[in-house]
Amino acid sequence: MPEGVRATITTTLTRLAQVLLQVTIVLLILKDFSTVLSFCIRNILIMAVFVILYIAIGHLVGGPGLPDRITLGITTPLASAL
Repeated sequence: MPEGVRATITTTLTRLAQVLLQVTIVLLILKDFSTVLSFCIRNILIMAVFVILYIAIGHLVGGPGLPDRITLGITTPLASAL
């Protein structure tokens, strides 16, 4: 397969995957929007504070490299949510 065709297919499939991911996220948000609205504002603020706290802790203990700190800062709240 020629390189130009391979690049075109890769670009097209990448864009399609990104669009499908975005559409899926929007549909999930719309589906669960009533659940989010049923939370009181205090609960949402408490969740936001915990996420910010987890990001800060993950960033602080992430090690000497900036990429490591960023990665750990992002993944710490995700691991806590599971």
